[in-house]
Amino acid sequence: IRSLGIDVVPVGRINMYHEPTYFYSADRPELYTNVIPATWMEPGFGFFGKITDVLDYRLMISQGLEDTNPSAGVTAAGIRDARPAMRRSANSDLGYSGRMAYTPTWARGLQGSTSFYHTDVSRNSGPGAAGQNNQDVGLTVWDIEFVYRIPKTPVELRADYAHIFLDNNPGLLANMRNTAGAAPASAAAVGDEMYGWYTEAAFHLWPESWKTGNRKHMDFVPFFRYTQTNTQTGDFNVPANPTGVNFHDIYTFGFAFFPAKEFVLKLDYQIDDTRQPNARDVNQLRAAAGFFF
Repeated sequence: IRSLGIDVVPVGRINMYHEPTYFYSADRPELYTNVIPATWMEPGFGFFGKITDVLDYRLMISQGLEDTNPSAGVTAAGIRDARPAMRRSANSDLGYSGRMAYTPTWARGLQGSTSFYHTDVSRNSGPGAAGQNNQDVGLTVWDIEFVYRIPKTPVELRADYAHIFLDNNPGLLANMRNTAGAAPASAAAVGDEMYGWYTEAAFHLWPESWKTGNRKHMDFVPFFRYTQTNTQTGDFNVPANPTGVNFHDIYTFGFAFFPAKEFVLKLDYQIDDTRQPNARDVNQLRAAAGFFF
């Protein structure tokens, strides 16, 4: 049993293990900023254990997400702002989440998991926009991912896919007409689905013969990652259509150098291409140093 307290919601690998030595880019993978809000933690309690030697599970009941403000709830940019952030939530509904992780013995170096989260996003603090009554919106998150360090090679492969389903999305404050009767702007309307995925290839090039003594955990890891995220898709059922501003194709490549197991230096270059017409790419050269203890 994981006792009552502040805990990480068990959805997605990088959400649970978000220390900088667990990923190679300067920032966390964009899937875990645009779709799954990394370091997603809530008051709750849960259970964990093993089903078999290669199959682990974790379940959690927590405070739910909320939708109390058109710009601070579920928005066209995702669900990050819907987290109560460890304060008392305006939502009296609970969140239910779980993760199952698989480490097969027949494929050494392979790890995978699938996870879910569900809550009813409600507004219990008063009526909605234009005098509308509170409406529950069902929100479900699914994630599936794997990591495979191919034995006897320097190659490591990663992939992750996350999908969010919204039931009754017109009930979100961001989708309601304001008091003047105007429809939500097309850049602000929330559809009934959001999704994101990435694939990544990394290469561990530090020679094994150099890993001796205090240098046994040294590593040099060039990598390339392609990410696609879209937090404004699906059937809208509201008077606005997406503009493409929240639809991203992201290319990231660079390297991470590990002087020690707990310390990493990173340098990467990122191209963020949105599907918004006439929008410019956002190109960044990023450097970072990270550690955990």
